[in-house]
Amino acid sequence: ILEPLLHIGKSYVTPYGCGATLLEDNFNRAMASPPSGWTAVTGTWNNTAGVAQQTSDGTANALLQRSANATPSNDFSYSAMVWSGDATSSLGLVFRYAGVGSYYRLILRLNDGGTNISLVETGGTSPINQTFTFSPLTNRWYHLEVRVEGNRIRCFVDGVQVFDVTDTTPRTGVNIGFYANNCAANACRFDDVLVTRLNQTACTVGANDRVTYTLTISNQSRLPGY
Repeated sequence: ILEPLLHIGKSYVTPYGCGATLLEDNFNRAMASPPSGWTAVTGTWNNTAGVAQQTSDGTANALLQRSANATPSNDFSYSAMVWSGDATSSLGLVFRYAGVGSYYRLILRLNDGGTNISLVETGGTSPINQTFTFSPLTNRWYHLEVRVEGNRIRCFVDGVQVFDVTDTTPRTGVNIGFYANNCAANACRFDDVLVTRLNQTACTVGANDRVTYTLTISNQSRLPGY
């Protein structure tokens, strides 16, 4: 029995036009290199068949950045689907990006400096560098999510929390991106970006206000069901 692997995003809009969604991108548009709305910092990237992908071969620390700032400085959720067909690669999410020497990344390592999930901070006086025991598979979509709440960073893989850390000197960047390392051409893919408000950056509503909720559901793959 095969069951769908679903990415479900929840958003809302208040009567005053304040929406929870800060960014949503499924790359279902004309192919471009880099994808429209994004900037290739290192490596080459495009979008094809409804996914973003790194097209250069074996590039170290390839990075695709959202062209416009995508998050508030505090309290947001950033999630996306990631897939690798290369058994010696790393790939994942970049957040609080302020430049090539100042950002965090949540990555899946497939025999690339280890086999695990890593949360890494570049820059800073005491940068975060944590790992979680995990063996990512090739040719499988994973849902990665980062929730930033002030100095607190929580990370999830397929809805399971893997990190809960406090950074006393957090990065101040307000952008996001994708990261790939040592990927064969077109072997690291990304889809279904969703950035939403959390906590103190959320919208304010009054008593009896009607709030409209929206669920975004995308089916990336199928997994064995039990």
